[in-house]
Amino acid sequence: MRRDAGYSTPRRICWRLKPHLGGRILSLDVCWLAQQSAEKALKAVLVFLQVDFPRSHDLDALRNLIPDGWRLKVDHPDLASLTEWVVEARYPGDWPDAVEADARSAARQARAIWESVCAGLAQHGLDADMLSDEDVHQARRNTC
Repeated sequence: MRRDAGYSTPRRICWRLKPHLGGRILSLDVCWLAQQSAEKALKAVLVFLQVDFPRSHDLDALRNLIPDGWRLKVDHPDLASLTEWVVEARYPGDWPDAVEADARSAARQARAIWESVCAGLAQHGLDADMLSDEDVHQARRNTC
């Protein structure tokens, strides 16, 4: 299994989301990007902990692989609604249209997950905000 989640990717996705909320970008796109941000943040923790993880978009399943003692497990006990956006954005189906309120909610939830991940990494000795893109690329090379 690959363990090469990018630490800086969730932050960049959140930054990209902010100016588009309520703008021309489709609400469904915002929801999908929010899910992707949360997924990458959770996978970053698993990479840091050197925990193998399956290729999955299921945020609850990924979160459950993180050991007890990480606050994000308590702060985010149910990520099913955010996980749904990866399915609804990529696969045809009889889904309700995403609206601006959905986009705002998904973006808020992704941001909260990112902040919990950063706090957890800091508690375990890693300041994610201090990582450069080169650090991320080096980590990817070392874990593949």
